[in-house]
Amino acid sequence: MEEKCPCCVLIVEDNPIIAAHLFQKIEQLGCSVTGVVTSGKEALRTIGDNPPDALIVNVHLEGRMTGIQLIRRVRIKSELPVVLFSGVRESEIPTPLVRQPNVTFLPKPFLSYQLKTSLMNAMAFGIKC
Repeated sequence: MEEKCPCCVLIVEDNPIIAAHLFQKIEQLGCSVTGVVTSGKEALRTIGDNPPDALIVNVHLEGRMTGIQLIRRVRIKSELPVVLFSGVRESEIPTPLVRQPNVTFLPKPFLSYQLKTSLMNAMAFGIKC
């Protein structure tokens, strides 16, 4: 039997097609999606109102705050597990950020099993996924 991932995830993605694809894939993993937001500002508000178990964040977002800046702001108060994804190479992401134990980087394009592995790796230091 395939291992499921029972957790609540907030998707932070400004492209509606990619967000819908992520929503579907996350639910197929057995997780629930607490919301889909398009900006760092919306994400911070949502995290404050209804904290998820994990975040899936694009590096490039709508508005002034990047995904990297969002994660840094979240880290001030929380060790929330994060899957950071982007079309840029991992070498272009600040090394201290992706070396944290509950942050994983997922390059686009990615397959469902890669999303699952990244989410499970990010959550390995928090709740069991």
